[in-house]
Order: sequence, then structure tokens, then C-alpha cells
Amino acid sequence: DALGGTQSKAAMRVVGLTGGIACGKSSVSSVAASLGLRIIDMDEIARRVVAPGLPGHRALVAAFGPSVLRADGSLDRAK
Repeated sequence: DALGGTQSKAAMRVVGLTGGIACGKSSVSSVAASLGLRIIDMDEIARRVVAPGLPGHRALVAAFGPSVLRADGSLDRAK
């Protein structure tokens, strides 16, 4: 294919799941995963890239100051 990989017989579909707080996104993701679908949780990725000691964490502290941190050094996401 154009990206240098192998082309499969079945077309891959990408579906985005969005919605407000407590609308059932996690439930839908769980059902989809139980059916064998691959799930990429962007909320989880966003939490990982700003973990203490990583460049994303340092950038946020540099931009907003230490007041965005909890006592353990993790981000206070409510702020």
C-alpha cells in the first residue's frame, strides 16, 4: 500500500467515540472490546504523557507553575 505495509483483504474502519461525562462511553468501549475490537483510550494516553518526570509534566509545570500539582507531584487535573 501507499504507506509501505501490506494490504489486507478486509478494510479497517476507525470509529471515534465521544460524549459528555457519564454518558456511557466506557460501557460502549467495554462492549466493543469484548467483541474483539481494538480500543485506543485517548484519556489514558493523555494521563500517561503528563506523568511526573516526563516532558509533558515538566512543560505544564513550566507553563502554569507548581500550583497545578498535588502533594505527591502528580497533576491536580481539577485545576
